[in-house]
Amino acid sequence: MNNVSVNFNLGEEIILPETVTAVYNDNSREELPVTWDHEAVQQAVESGVGVYTINGDVEGGYSVTAELTINEENFVVNPGFEASDTSMWEVVYRSDNESSVSLPSTNDPHSGSYSAHFWSEEAIDFKLEQTITDLEPGYYHLSMFIQGGDAGGSPEMYLYAETADEQYREDTSVSGWNNWSNPELDSILVTDGTLTIGASITAAAGAWGSLDDFYLYQVADYEAPPVEGPEEPEEPEEPEETIISDLSDFDVVDNVYRIDNTTSITLLKKEVIDQLLDNTSIALNKGQVTATIPVHLLKSRDDVIFTFGDVSDDIRLMHPNVLSELYNFTLNSNDEAIPLDQPVRLTFHINPSEVSDWENLKVVYINDNGVIEEQITPEYDKNTGEVVAEVSHFSIYGVVEVEIIDTTELETLIKTAKDFVREDYTEESYATLQNAINEAEAALSTVESEEELIAILAALQAAIDGLEALEEEPDVADEDTIEETDDIEEESDEAAGQAPEVETESSDKTADEELPDTATNQFNWIILGSILLLAGFSAFLIHKKRQLLA
Repeated sequence: MNNVSVNFNLGEEIILPETVTAVYNDNSREELPVTWDHEAVQQAVESGVGVYTINGDVEGGYSVTAELTINEENFVVNPGFEASDTSMWEVVYRSDNESSVSLPSTNDPHSGSYSAHFWSEEAIDFKLEQTITDLEPGYYHLSMFIQGGDAGGSPEMYLYAETADEQYREDTSVSGWNNWSNPELDSILVTDGTLTIGASITAAAGAWGSLDDFYLYQVADYEAPPVEGPEEPEEPEEPEETIISDLSDFDVVDNVYRIDNTTSITLLKKEVIDQLLDNTSIALNKGQVTATIPVHLLKSRDDVIFTFGDVSDDIRLMHPNVLSELYNFTLNSNDEAIPLDQPVRLTFHINPSEVSDWENLKVVYINDNGVIEEQITPEYDKNTGEVVAEVSHFSIYGVVEVEIIDTTELETLIKTAKDFVREDYTEESYATLQNAINEAEAALSTVESEEELIAILAALQAAIDGLEALEEEPDVADEDTIEETDDIEEESDEAAGQAPEVETESSDKTADEELPDTATNQFNWIILGSILLLAGFSAFLIHKKRQLLA
C-alpha cells in the first residue's frame, strides 16, 4: 500500500485523496477507497504550520498514512495560475512585442496544470506582476519557480518585490527544459500593507520558458518605533561584565579553568593570567555556547577582555536557518584584538530534533555585512546536540544546516583554466583569468545555492573565452628561406625559356624618369645562342673538307 504526501498552505481547505494505490505481489496496481482520520485532520488545521501524520483505513482491512504538510499562508492570489481568472496579474510589455506571454498556459507547469508561459520569434521584454494589499506590517519571504532556454547571450531575469520605499531583487536564469530555478527574496519589510511582487524577463528572440508557483509569506512581525516628542537622552547603561580577579573564581577540570554562566563581557585581570599554568585552557560559557581559549594566547599581556557580542536583528533575519545562538566573539587587550596563533574551540549546544541531516551541519563564519565567509565542518554528538569547531580568528559564528552543492563541475573547470600558459596570451586577458580562478576557488567552500554556482561557472567560462592569444612574429630564418625559394623559382622560369614577370610602372610616369633595365637577361641568351650557332657551322665545314680530301 503506497503512503501519500500532501502539501497545503495555511488557510486553504485540506482535502486528502479519496483513493490510494495498492500494489500486489504480481506488480499489478489498483486504486482502493480510503477513509481518513478526519479528527486528526481537524487537529492539524487547528495547530497550524507543521508536518502531521494522518492515518487511513483502506477497503479490505489495510492501513495507510498521509504525511500532511501545512505551510505558512501564501498571500499571492492565484499563485500557480490554476484559476481561470488571472485579472489580478498584470503583464507589462516594455517593447513592441506584446504577444510573448500566454496566461494561463498548459505549457510546462511546475505543479498543477497551468503556468505563465513565454515565447516569441522576436526579442522578449516584459514583467509579470501583482499588487497585494492589506498585509500586516512585518518581514516577508518571496519565491517563485522558473525554467526555459534559448535566452541568448545576455538575458536579464529576476524576481522582484517593491514597497513604497525600496525595491528588492534576486537575479535568476534558465538552463533548459524542466531545469527549475527557485529564486528567493528574504526579509522584505512591509510597513504600509502594500507590496508589488513579480518577475522581469528580458531575453533574445526565440527564448522560451515558464513561471509558476509564486509564494509570499510572513516571517516576522514589525513594530514601528513610537513617535514621541524630544526627550533628554539617557545615558547608555554600561554592559554588565564578569570580572575574574582571583584564581579561586575558576573551577579546574582536566587542565581547563572553567567559568560557567558568564555575562556578555568577561574581564580577566593580568595578575590572574600570570598565575595560570602553561599548556592549559580557559573555558568561558554563556547560555548554550562555550569558548575554550588556550592560556598561551593570554600570557605576557595586560588585562584581557573576552566578549560574547550581540548580533544585529538584520543579520539574524538574513539567516533564519541558524540552529544556535549567533555571537560576535572578540578577544582584546589594551583595545587591540589578540591574534589567534593557536585555535580556539567553540562549542554549541543545539536541539537534535531540529537537525534533518547531521552530515550537512556547519559552523559558519559570518562577516559584518551578514555574508557567510567560511563553512567549517564540525565534530558533533547526535545524542546531546553538542557541536564543536576550531576557529583561527574571531567574528560572528553560529551553527546552520546547509544545502550541499555539488561543485564537481566547478572543480573541473578550474583545473581546465589552470592549464592555460601565461606566455601564450596577452597580459590583461591572462590576469582576468587568474582573478576568475581565485574567485572560483574561494567559492568552492562558500557557495550556498545552485544559482550562485551557475553564476560562478559562467564568470570563469567567460574569462576563459576572453583569453587573447599573442600574435607570433615570423622567424628571420623563415624569411631567408622564402627569398631563396623565390630565386629558385625565377631561375627555373628562365631555364624553361620563359621571361620572368616584370612589374610595369603606371602610365602616368613622366618621360624623363629612368626606365628599369628589363632586357639584360634576354640579350645574354641571344649572344650565347649566336656563339653556339657559329661553332656548329664551323664544325660542319671542317667535316665536309675532310671528306673531300679523303
